[in-house]
Amino acid sequence: MAKSLDSMAVRIALIFATLLLLVVVYIKFIQEGKQPPDPTMAYVYDTDPQNNEFIKGRLTRYQLKQLDTILMVEKKQCGLRLSNIDLNALTNRDQALIEAYNRWRKCKDMMRSHHRVIYPDERGAYLQGGSQK
Repeated sequence: MAKSLDSMAVRIALIFATLLLLVVVYIKFIQEGKQPPDPTMAYVYDTDPQNNEFIKGRLTRYQLKQLDTILMVEKKQCGLRLSNIDLNALTNRDQALIEAYNRWRKCKDMMRSHHRVIYPDERGAYLQGGSQK
């Protein structure tokens, strides 16, 4: 019985130490003015940050993954706009996804000299500081 109490005390001490460490790390983030990373930051659709946020809107991570799939289907069609039938089939008629795709197309159709839209398979090169085609 004494051994089980000792092992229980060790477990409680380890849990307490872990929680204390997490609190210290969180406080350090706050003091440095940093926030924990946003999980949607990895989803880049435009080199212009304002347009990127415009495209993403309020989509969830799951919807962003679906948008990636939709954009890759478009790219396989030589970058031609998807038909409404194809778009409805790919999105299961999810209005938020259809609107995000239309926002992406609006940004793609803009004539810009410095910024451009990014297909999902080009995202790695952009995030690593690659060239803007």
